[in-house]
Amino acid sequence: MVYEGALVPLMTYGAPVWEEAVTKQRYLRKMQSVHRLIHIKMAKVYRTISFEASCLMAGVPPIGIVIAGQVQLYKRKHGIESVNSSAICHCLLWNGLTPLGE
Repeated sequence: MVYEGALVPLMTYGAPVWEEAVTKQRYLRKMQSVHRLIHIKMAKVYRTISFEASCLMAGVPPIGIVIAGQVQLYKRKHGIESVNSSAICHCLLWNGLTPLGE
């Protein structure tokens, strides 16, 4: 699927570097509005649908969860700090997978 192969990597490139920007509502809303438009086209729904509902209808996790999961994975892989694996678990559970050790 083009969304997972091209758009998500494009939007999340360098996420560990700019992870703090996503904690600010202003920047997160900008990313969500772009993703919402893509989800509307993917799911063929009305444009009055909310971001969360568009994610559900398109069958993709919200971009905030994807970014948080990639940041946590990067930190765990490089041993930068002890991390809470909740973001990774949310992303895995959204995709129908089970986290290791559970």
